[in-house]
Amino acid sequence: MYAKTWGCVMLGIEARWVEIEIDINRGLPTFEIVGQPAAVVKESRDRIRSALQNSGFEFPTRRITVNLAPAHFRKDGSLLDLPIAIGVLIASKQLTYPKLNQILFAGELSLSGQIRPVPGILAAALLARQNQQMFIHPAENNGEISSISKLTSAGFQNLAQLVSALLSNQVNWIINTEIKRSLPEQDPWQHLGIVGGRVVRRCLQVAAAGRHNLALVGPPGVGKTLLARALKGMLPPLPEEESLEVAQIYSATGLSVQKILQGYPPVRAPHHTITPRGLVGGGSPIRPGEVTLAHRGLLFLDELPEFSKESLNAIREPLESKSISLHRSNQQVIFPADVQLVAALNLCPCGFYYFQPERCRCSVRDIARYLRPISGPIADRIDLKIGIAKPLWIESEQGNSDQFSVGIAEARLEIKKRRGSDLEQRLPQKGRQFLRTLASQRQISARGYFKLLSVASTIAALEGLEIITAGHLAEAWQYRWELSELTGEGGNSGVIS
Repeated sequence: MYAKTWGCVMLGIEARWVEIEIDINRGLPTFEIVGQPAAVVKESRDRIRSALQNSGFEFPTRRITVNLAPAHFRKDGSLLDLPIAIGVLIASKQLTYPKLNQILFAGELSLSGQIRPVPGILAAALLARQNQQMFIHPAENNGEISSISKLTSAGFQNLAQLVSALLSNQVNWIINTEIKRSLPEQDPWQHLGIVGGRVVRRCLQVAAAGRHNLALVGPPGVGKTLLARALKGMLPPLPEEESLEVAQIYSATGLSVQKILQGYPPVRAPHHTITPRGLVGGGSPIRPGEVTLAHRGLLFLDELPEFSKESLNAIREPLESKSISLHRSNQQVIFPADVQLVAALNLCPCGFYYFQPERCRCSVRDIARYLRPISGPIADRIDLKIGIAKPLWIESEQGNSDQFSVGIAEARLEIKKRRGSDLEQRLPQKGRQFLRTLASQRQISARGYFKLLSVASTIAALEGLEIITAGHLAEAWQYRWELSELTGEGGNSGVIS
């Protein structure tokens, strides 16, 4: 009396295959699960027993041993309820189906036999597609599963319905086709009432096209948060693979995936009281943080100096490597973290220093203490730093006179094609000399040098050009303040809009 089924568990945001072996033998009635089951998996014994009995099946009064292989990692979560229950029915000769080894099961059972939705269902479905298996899942997850193309799946509401379909060999398998998704067209400027600030608006277009990190600096009430919302509205839809990648993260954490599956890039805006673990992830089991939840989208940090120094230092490495590696005593998880950082900040506690110094009452010590969390390495990782001196909706300027010849989505495709190429080779001699002179005189770091060149490359792509000119470098420079200028010791007058 032996059976084998296939299930999966979540490790971080990815699903791992689990081979479930069920042996029913003579002996005292027991129900043992081996193979490093977590507490949630051990508790499934009582759920499975009640679910089988309340669904009209017989629960074997013998010695039942369930082995979860491979045994070298810990199994956590309720995804294994359904495959274990199916295995018990097969081993006790209450169910037969010729292609069980070709099916991946995932679902949580209630005491009444209902198949409940579970976090991480998208990761399980992608695992089934990767291994060319059919996928059986809770019916309530149909909306998420239908977004995965080239997957053969079937959803069921309860255990009795599933067993009946398997016994009669009448499973209603659905093969998903290609899904078309797009964001609705919108004008973020008019929608938010932003009518002025030509330089600021153009800077946001550059940031959106090149996915450059951006800092918006200015006194209270000038519209820094509105500009961040405008940048959100300028982002093109996520491609299907990227959309599924982000949706897998949200599914693993139990968050809604509907907008992500439609192509909307994620936007996360954590409060400044968040802990370093909340930003980069952690806990037991290890869960992703806000940086991972913003993967392929925007991470908006409002009032940047209010965040703790530990929290800001925790995101230094992810901003550079685009991933987060978390280590525990018996587990290592790598979370994706390809985010575009957008920060809004004042230069002093009251916010008027540098822009309206006659209104500022902060001492030098107050200003230094306020800006202390923004270390040099953090400031150096921000590609674009732009100041806003007055509200953008009261300026006399109408419209944007500096429209780019290429749209943001098209520019992103062009930048993607050129990724990995040597940017300096696209600089003519005059532009190369201008860049090196600028770097020498302004003492730009090596990271700042290449970020400046990357921004200039994005401006060239937006204009439909492959060559990076000195004009592109000059425009890229006016969008960048050095750390000394960020703290008010100097500034580029061209940045203020």
